[in-house]
Amino acid sequence: PAKSDLRQWEWYYLRSLLPGNSIAEGELTANIYYNDFCWTASPLRLYRPGNKYVSVWDPAELRETRRIGRQEDGILSCDVHEASGRVATGPDGDDSIKIWDLKTGDLITSLGTAPKGPEGAIFWMRWSPDGRLLATFDGARYLKIWNVDEQEPLAQCVVSDFHPQYHTPQWSPTSREVAVLLLPWKHVLILGTDNATHRLETEGFFNSIAWDQSGTSL
Repeated sequence: PAKSDLRQWEWYYLRSLLPGNSIAEGELTANIYYNDFCWTASPLRLYRPGNKYVSVWDPAELRETRRIGRQEDGILSCDVHEASGRVATGPDGDDSIKIWDLKTGDLITSLGTAPKGPEGAIFWMRWSPDGRLLATFDGARYLKIWNVDEQEPLAQCVVSDFHPQYHTPQWSPTSREVAVLLLPWKHVLILGTDNATHRLETEGFFNSIAWDQSGTSL
């Protein structure tokens, strides 16, 4: 039977930038189950989760240039902090969050012990602007802020009405809070590094959020 098209707008936008069929459709759609991908600016590279590794692509030459990390249960999410030279990967199962060296690909450290089964999957992760903290969302519906150097969570809360495929949470420029847009698009949850939570509600619907440069307004 025909499979449902699970691709979202990002896939179609990126595909529209490619000349002709320079990259086979099968290659681009092979990992549509995976939620996260990210970029570095110097050099310009696209990082996307693979079955057991992070695949690094050169968008100018339309080819894979290297692979980083290896997790036997698969990698579901990833993020790169270019200034600190670190790559974070989230497992697709019974494994921990891994931090890798961006240049060498060597494992630096691991964060926590994931629960067995689907609850151990890390659907989304983002480095804080200063590169000290990592925000994650897992299969147990926990939003967590990790102190990477201390290898422990600073803050966490259960978020039942957030879907990582529909919205990317936003770190404040001060690296003190992370904000997530909740279903049905009228609520915002803010989790602080002090473990304080704030829930905002608006009268209308919206599909994106952003902090101002000072980090005091959303």
